[in-house]
Amino acid sequence: MELSKINTIGYYFRKSNCEWTVEHEADSLPFDFIFESFDLEALTMAGFISGGEGEENSPHSIEYTQEQVDAAKAKIV
Repeated sequence: MELSKINTIGYYFRKSNCEWTVEHEADSLPFDFIFESFDLEALTMAGFISGGEGEENSPHSIEYTQEQVDAAKAKIV
């Protein structure tokens, strides 16, 4: 079973034609985070923090460790 992506919902693991999702812990993502992309090689989710009215969105990235990915995989029964 291999990690296929991480997005604002959680971690996605795939094996053959099956896919499992492990949701993120509550409050693990910044408020108003807008997902843009995920780099599987660097384990980095990129996006923006939504700006207030009349303000620009701020670029923001979240880096994950292999330990976090392994812990999410261990939750799959």
